[in-house]
Amino acid sequence: MYRLVKTSLILSVMLTYTVTGFAQTPVNRPAVSDKELAEKVMQRINGSLWYGLNDYVTADVSNGTVVLTGWAHNTWTADALEQLAGKIEGVESVISQIEPTFGSDELANRAIRAIYSDPLFKNYWFAGDRPIHVIVKNNMLCLAGVVSSAAERYRAEQLVDLHTSANSITNALLINGN
Repeated sequence: MYRLVKTSLILSVMLTYTVTGFAQTPVNRPAVSDKELAEKVMQRINGSLWYGLNDYVTADVSNGTVVLTGWAHNTWTADALEQLAGKIEGVESVISQIEPTFGSDELANRAIRAIYSDPLFKNYWFAGDRPIHVIVKNNMLCLAGVVSSAAERYRAEQLVDLHTSANSITNALLINGN
């Protein structure tokens, strides 16, 4: 009799959990805003080993859908960043509009070296997220990112023009706060 009662009690508890879905009830988590989710995505991208100064990616989020735009110097870098964004909690889907760049690594490295060896930018060299990214498409160079002042924006372009043989330079650097 005792065994029958014990068995039926265990079965009723198991049935209750299964029928009510108690065991599968998700934990109530506060909803994450699109802005917070975009910041999380960018923190992960900036901290990625695959993301370098030859890449520049931004993330826009709408209702949990992340749209990645920008440039990556390798197609596998773009794929890795897309997968990285997809693993973040709260991301429903990822749309990658990251374009590959086909340019000279040597030209990009000369530009990076010219910028970050200048006294105006040395304080950025050891920062985790270096603000200036150099994108090379064919022999055209684009400076992308965010700097602190108009002087930094202008100086970066000057240095690249002086130390590289780029056919053209596009200065897409934004000034922090603008």
